[in-house]
Amino acid sequence: MRCEYFYKEECASCTLLPRTYLEAISLKTKRLTDQLEKTFPQTAVREIFKSQETGSRHKIKMAVHGTAENPLVGLPGNVGSEILDCPLHLPNLNALLRTIKESIIRARLIPYDLPSRKGELKGIVLMANEDASEIILRLVLRSTDSIHAINSQLEFVQAKHPSVKVITANILPRHIALVDGTEEIFLTSEKTIKVSYGDFSVFVGPQSFMQVSHSVASELYHYVCSLTKGEHKCSLLFDLFCGVGGFSFASARHSVKSIGVELSEDAILAANSARSINSAAQLTFIASDVDRFIRDYSGEKPEIIVMNPPRRGVSTGLISDINKFRCKKLIYSSCNPETFVRDSQLLSERYTLVSVKPFDMFPFTHHLEVVGEFAEKQ
Repeated sequence: MRCEYFYKEECASCTLLPRTYLEAISLKTKRLTDQLEKTFPQTAVREIFKSQETGSRHKIKMAVHGTAENPLVGLPGNVGSEILDCPLHLPNLNALLRTIKESIIRARLIPYDLPSRKGELKGIVLMANEDASEIILRLVLRSTDSIHAINSQLEFVQAKHPSVKVITANILPRHIALVDGTEEIFLTSEKTIKVSYGDFSVFVGPQSFMQVSHSVASELYHYVCSLTKGEHKCSLLFDLFCGVGGFSFASARHSVKSIGVELSEDAILAANSARSINSAAQLTFIASDVDRFIRDYSGEKPEIIVMNPPRRGVSTGLISDINKFRCKKLIYSSCNPETFVRDSQLLSERYTLVSVKPFDMFPFTHHLEVVGEFAEKQ
């Protein structure tokens, strides 16, 4: 992949760009294998699922620098440079970024300046479904002072990009290194977009977790689904850190009953809304802290546990409680091989790590998504 931003030293995010794509994934696979070799030398590392080299990102997060007359849409901390045509982005999102820049100028929105702590517009978050027919646009603001100016530009943006279904103002008042805040103000009547992954769909809202690459995420969901298939349907499956229910819906046909647990009430609302369109009445979604739910749970023992925790991994307390379940199979999806290996060592008290499959969710970077398959020790 040729990226002018990288070779002009305007962006250094894709650290493996000097290599060919095959060299990059070979390097990442070897790094994963070396990490596993120390503790799990007998574990099979399956072939990596490759990403598209260009146009793979369906979710992007950008910062806004510069002035109201000349806003610069780029990366956080990279003041003075602009990235409007990243080759990794879905082309529709790059086109939308240009329109958003034009709307910023029309509305005379003042970009937030870090040193002076003045200005309003901090960033832009875009999320698109599989064919970019539905898009979420989030404008991250310091306060609500600019909402009237933003409202004046909604018709302009949606006329050029009818696929923009959801527009929100996200309020982040604090001077802090965060992408967004907790307050979300909807500026459109639509609040979610529908994202399809082949044989199932989910509803995604502005604060929902969504994998950055749709094609890789689709393969990830269906691979986990294949691991849940057995001679008979699983009597009970737990989907921990379930988000909007991707793994639950992917594996629904292999379970008699499934419980998804997620802290975010908005995500659980979206997951419950998607049950009818997926004909998945056997799925239950609960808004709860995962550690607390597992610690207090006293019902039927799950046969299979699927979990997709944050990058930091899971707590030792949660692992201890999961070890007590001694379920037949455990499937751990992680975006951080380091914490995955750490947690796998603790899980090995009760489970055997059978295989690990890497997914190249973040091409030309050192990052990997991995799925570990664990079996109960006999």
